[in-house]
Amino acid sequence: MDKNRKAILLPLTLIISFFLAVLISVSLLRSRQQIQVVEQKIDSSRAFSAAETGIEEAVNKLRNDKDWNAGLPEPYAPGQVSFLNDPVSGEVVGEYWLDPDKDIIRPGPAVGAFKDTVWIQAWGRAPDPDRNGQFMIRRLAALIALETPASYLTATQGELVVSANATLNGSILARDLEFAGAGTTVNGDVLYINKFKEDPVNPPLITGAKTLSTGLTFARVDLAKYRDLAEFGGKYKNGNLHISGSIDKANLNSPNGLVFAEGDVYIKGTVKDDVTIVAGGNVYIEGDILCQGSGSSEKQIAVIAKEDVKIKNYAPTDLTIEALIMADGGVLEAEAGISSRKRLRIKGAMTVRGSQDGTTAVKLAAYKQRTYDYNSELYDNCRLPFLPNFMAILRWKEMPPDAVNFPLLKNDLGYINPLR
Repeated sequence: MDKNRKAILLPLTLIISFFLAVLISVSLLRSRQQIQVVEQKIDSSRAFSAAETGIEEAVNKLRNDKDWNAGLPEPYAPGQVSFLNDPVSGEVVGEYWLDPDKDIIRPGPAVGAFKDTVWIQAWGRAPDPDRNGQFMIRRLAALIALETPASYLTATQGELVVSANATLNGSILARDLEFAGAGTTVNGDVLYINKFKEDPVNPPLITGAKTLSTGLTFARVDLAKYRDLAEFGGKYKNGNLHISGSIDKANLNSPNGLVFAEGDVYIKGTVKDDVTIVAGGNVYIEGDILCQGSGSSEKQIAVIAKEDVKIKNYAPTDLTIEALIMADGGVLEAEAGISSRKRLRIKGAMTVRGSQDGTTAVKLAAYKQRTYDYNSELYDNCRLPFLPNFMAILRWKEMPPDAVNFPLLKNDLGYINPLR
């Protein structure tokens, strides 16, 4: 009996051991596969984030140079994305590149109010190869609205309140837009990002379309960039600067047409060359700024402030400003009291970031009558040196990483659209 029991136990033990070994092997195999799946997901996420960084890098390049198409590092020398939560160790979690040989930038179609768009694409990959020596690569393409501070008569990321008796000959863009008071006419389109409000009793006369718009990312005034450009080929002033009389490259002592002052700029005069004036502080307009010539031959000037642009309270009661005005810090305003001045005419374009206190970005009610004329030459035939841009990502889509060019897909609007 014992011999029979022992004879049965031995093969039974072997069978049980075999099944246990199989179960353990299967468990280890599944664990290894699960680890590989997790690793692939991590690598895929890192490659995607790296491609996003590449898109952002291209957007940043285009923001400072609208014609940029030089590409970024090739796969053999890619840009690196560090682990942001651990800047000390600087662990590389992804790499990206934008290869000009692979058609990274091409013109895009007009989309709604955005006339100038481009496609851009970027590749991202995990920093290390997988167990088979392969890199995880992902590729993104984005449609970017590429606008300049001269794209609209008035543009702001803040609130814009248009008070009574204003005539705006051009399109305007604002986050929150309000028309207050009677006698206002807009000969152009009205675009708002968030809110629109008008006086129900005395609504404005708007000859164009009223449209809910996509927001734009405004370019910051890059003081370091303008400082370098002014020191090497332009006019640099370490302090405040007063400009009057003939505004030309010779009088400004600026061969490249750029003037940069670390402090405030006080300006009035006649513009006889295409120039860009940048203040590290405020720009104060003391009198008329008039551009010589007319039409396509009219001279152009950009007046850019890191802070605000202000019309001095001693400026003429009848004032004309022909310029592209950009206030990065907040507002364009007249220092005089409300309705204490006669007439203001601005011909050009105004880009104002908007105030922090929620009030209007343009405060020119000191002038009883205000006429704003858009100068389309600043957009169609812009000759202003070193002008920054602002933009918005309209849409994006992931694409096969090994595709040579954008896929050609036609949407219902009839234009070629790789991001349908």
